[in-house]
Amino acid sequence: PAEVVHDVWFRKHFQRHRWDTRTVADSRPLDHPPSMDGGQGDKGSDGNGNGNDHDEDSNTLLVWLRSTPKPLISTRDFIYAYRCVDVSADGKTRLYAGASLDPHIVAEHAGLAVPEAATGSANTAGSVRAWLQGCGRVEVLGPRSCRMTYCLRVQPKGDIPKFVVQAVANETVYTLYDLRKQCEAVYARRLNRRNMDEGRRRKKKRKK
Repeated sequence: PAEVVHDVWFRKHFQRHRWDTRTVADSRPLDHPPSMDGGQGDKGSDGNGNGNDHDEDSNTLLVWLRSTPKPLISTRDFIYAYRCVDVSADGKTRLYAGASLDPHIVAEHAGLAVPEAATGSANTAGSVRAWLQGCGRVEVLGPRSCRMTYCLRVQPKGDIPKFVVQAVANETVYTLYDLRKQCEAVYARRLNRRNMDEGRRRKKKRKK
């Protein structure tokens, strides 16, 4: 369902490193600084690193993301804003648009705690600050199905061999594949919980 895609791809976008492991090594909302602990970072207010104090109802996210390391190539990291917009009167089509931001401007004007990694500290020594612009389009096809189209433009900065660029481009295709698997897993868990709740309600009725 489109709402599951919205939850996984947008509301929980800062957890992308948990399922998009081919391209993303770490990802955070800017109010949860990254660290060098292998992607665990600072714990959220629930103690599990889920970032539950992040405003999930907002239609705009500010995200820090670090790419998965590649042989002989420095990792890239990104600071970007991601926005969700309904583009159809019937609410059946959404656009998710993202673009890189200057981290110093974010820190000064948004009043957020920008990760040390964003300002070039040793926290991500060897990383190269890159630039991206992307857009995802989600169209509702039915109550349990939707279609997503994903476009991404990246300026990786620095000299990168053509064969590496091609390999990374090929990996990006799997982002949608891994997103689908994650959404299917989330939806299956929700259905299971719903069925269990329904079963408990029926038991209570029989006891009465």
